[in-house]
Amino acid sequence: MPSERDKPSSTFHRVLDLDDRDEAPVARLCNLILSEALAHNSSAISLLSTGEGCSVRYQMGDEWHDVFKIPRVAGVPVINRIRVLANLDRTKGHTRQAGLLYARFHGNAILFKVEVEPRPDGMEDLMLHCRQ
Repeated sequence: MPSERDKPSSTFHRVLDLDDRDEAPVARLCNLILSEALAHNSSAISLLSTGEGCSVRYQMGDEWHDVFKIPRVAGVPVINRIRVLANLDRTKGHTRQAGLLYARFHGNAILFKVEVEPRPDGMEDLMLHCRQ
């Protein structure tokens, strides 16, 4: 039975609870990426696909900081999870898409503007703009 936080509303399907640690590994990794960015007052998050995986970067002020790298086996599922949470069509991986992801972090409502940009090599880059 869906919990209260999973019930759909007229504007979005689900609010992602970044404080929830009882999820699958990919979900926990997504939560970690987003919650750490918020904890560091980041205004944007970038997941840049490489042949080996994804490079995670946070924008703090005018500077981008490389935070860590995710192996390809986890990078693609992380991008797909964020795509689904932002109600983007996974079957349209070859087109640029934008959407919104709603989250809750320490009781505060957070809005992320999500942009997925396909690359010529078949990989995708993901950008999240944080709005607190």
